[in-house]
Amino acid sequence: MALRSWQSNWNELAIYFKYPQEIRTLIYTTNSTKSYNRLLRKITKSKSIFPSDYSLYKSLYLTTMDIYENMKIRL
Repeated sequence: MALRSWQSNWNELAIYFKYPQEIRTLIYTTNSTKSYNRLLRKITKSKSIFPSDYSLYKSLYLTTMDIYENMKIRL
């Protein structure tokens, strides 16, 4: 299924590989940043009110640590 997807979309995918490695790395970095922000929004959206700025910072910090631990496991 994945191979068929690559074959049917090769014209669009080939454009990506024409970029220099530095640009492709930036694209990956942007995707990672978007993913990280999405996970932080998921945490802050589930709680409508934080009692203080400190509680918000702490929640974001703990979420960041969880994300980091999950990344280490996958690597």
